Amino acid sequence: MKENAKLVEKKSGDGSNFPAHVATYKEDIKKLRQLLKEKDDLIPRLQKRIQDLTSQPVSSPQTSEDPNGYLERIRNMLEIINRDDSIEEKRVRISRLLTNTDSDETRSLSVLEEDLFDSSVTMYRDTLNYNIFKVQQTQSIEGCQPVPSYPDLSQRFLDAENKERTKPMFGEGDCAICFEKIEDHEEKRTCPNEICALKYHANCILKSIETMPFCPYCKTPYFNVADFPVLS
Repeated sequence: MKENAKLVEKKSGDGSNFPAHVATYKEDIKKLRQLLKEKDDLIPRLQKRIQDLTSQPVSSPQTSEDPNGYLERIRNMLEIINRDDSIEEKRVRISRLLTNTDSDETRSLSVLEEDLFDSSVTMYRDTLNYNIFKVQQTQSIEGCQPVPSYPDLSQRFLDAENKERTKPMFGEGDCAICFEKIEDHEEKRTCPNEICALKYHANCILKSIETMPFCPYCKTPYFNVADFPVLS
């Protein structure tokens, strides 16, 4: 009986014993609490993003502006956004972050960013088209809608994107260039910048600095593989 009891016991973090299923429940509860905390933290940030978007400065037509001059300016603005390749590039960046991240918070932020960015593009174009129609029909700029700010990615998204980009894609014993494990028999080098101190295969860093004379991560300039100390 004592041996059977041992099979269903599991050590907790404080050294006390719990039946295995109780310990599992405790872990599940801990994970659920963490998820709820992340959700509670995320909601006000998303609400702040919506508020920031709706309170962006707008370009209002000047009542003294010549209708023909205003019409030409609005048409130019519409042509610019219709030919702007960066709009699609930004959509791709949002989609890439949404696909590649393993963070629920970043994924939720990306979904919101996608909706808000598409909405801002649509609102910008619709406002321009409405104002063009209005001026053409009335030969006046009275009643034209203020033009929203040019669509762009939010600072919160840019921060999340940068954070995701700088996540290590390799383990502690891996080469920071090819991401392969550095074997004991292989010659290896490290970045002399103590704050960076990433490790590389000697051949990898040699090839890298031939085209980019700096550390691929901290960007400290180096012009010779000899600048990278040999690791024993």
